[in-house]
Parts: sequence; structure tokens; C-alpha cells
Amino acid sequence: EVDILRSLDIESSFLYDPIMNKMKDKNTYQADGKLFFKAMDDAYIFIPTIKKILVKYDVPQEFLYLAMAESNFKLKAYSKKRAVGLWQFMPSTAKLFHLKIDKYVDERRDLVKSTQAEAKYLAYLHKRFGKWYLAAIAYNCGEGRLFRAIKKAKSDELSVLLDSRKQYIPKESRFYIRKIVALAMIGNDEDFLLKSEYQYLLNRASAYSVATVKVRRGDSLGRISK
Repeated sequence: EVDILRSLDIESSFLYDPIMNKMKDKNTYQADGKLFFKAMDDAYIFIPTIKKILVKYDVPQEFLYLAMAESNFKLKAYSKKRAVGLWQFMPSTAKLFHLKIDKYVDERRDLVKSTQAEAKYLAYLHKRFGKWYLAAIAYNCGEGRLFRAIKKAKSDELSVLLDSRKQYIPKESRFYIRKIVALAMIGNDEDFLLKSEYQYLLNRASAYSVATVKVRRGDSLGRISK
């Protein structure tokens, strides 16, 4: 758990954050964590590809759980704010990272292209703000909002920014970073997985992946399917 926090540049004292622990316990122990594990099970074919792309761009593996927090790993997820896909890209951000959106295709729903864009965006946010937890918060509430919060708080420390009384960042963002940490801790709890009916997930993520297949122009869908 301390390693997970370190990878996100968070102090080990965050282990005792009551709200984060409540989230972790609720997801882990209520209904045997079935909602959590169903999402992981549904996404088993995506997970190796996501991890591979995050590694390529030097983004911590824990950001896999940002996709779970955003969309529950659903490629066709759609929000009222017009955010779409696994990573819930807004149209403006998607176009900044060269994702094509027109009446025929929306590459925010493309597993590989959207994850590459996500990794580039997180790497950019990390370069701008200097810490991975700040990159996650900026992803949720926006760069400008976080920049103003840091300026007002005169600090970029997580414990300061999460102050519920002074509300430097929106409530949604204060819960967002905690949710990512809680999900990462559940997903890396091997003892819990081994004691559950979902222990097969420990190996399943490494056993399946996604491949690119090139086809000739004009090939029939029947042949491609075969």
C-alpha cells in the first residue's frame, strides 16, 4: 500500500485518511466486492494493453484505476457533459491529443488510441504540476482550476488541497483522488483476491491481450470475422 502511494507521490500518512479507507472498505467488503471484481472481469482483455501503454509513456500503473473510476472500463461510456469512452475525454481535450471525432468515428472509444492519448495527457500534466496526484486532480477538475487552488492554498500538498473546510478544490476532485487510491489498493490486495472467488483474475490479466490484424482493402466482414 505504501508503494502504491509512493508511485503517486503521496505521503504514507495518507494510509490513515478516513474517507479513503471508508471507500476501500465499502468496495472490498460489502457484497464481497462484487461490483469491483465484475468491472475487472469485464475488462480482462483490455488491462494488459492499458498497462503496456502506460509503461511506454512512464505513467504509473495505478492510473489503470483512473479508467475504472471514470467509466468502469466501458468503451462506450457517455456522460451528460459529452465525455466519452474509457477515459471520458471531453471533445476539446480529445482533439488536442489528435483523437478523431466525426459523424463516422469517435476515437475516444478506441481502446489503443484513447489510452495513448490519456497517457500523453497524464505525462503532460505531471510535467506541468510535478506530482502524479496533482496530474490526477487536474484531469478531473481542469488545469486552471487546480492552478488557482494551489495559488490560493499556497501549497500543492495533498493534505492541504483536500481540506474540506477551505474547499480549495471541488468536492468531486477531493473524492476522485481518494477513489483512485482505494481502487488501486483493492486491485493489488493479493490476499483478498486469493480468499475470494475471483482469484483467477490474478493470472487472467496477463493471459489475454489485444492484437492488431491488418486486412486487405475490400475484405468482407465475413472473412474478417473468420
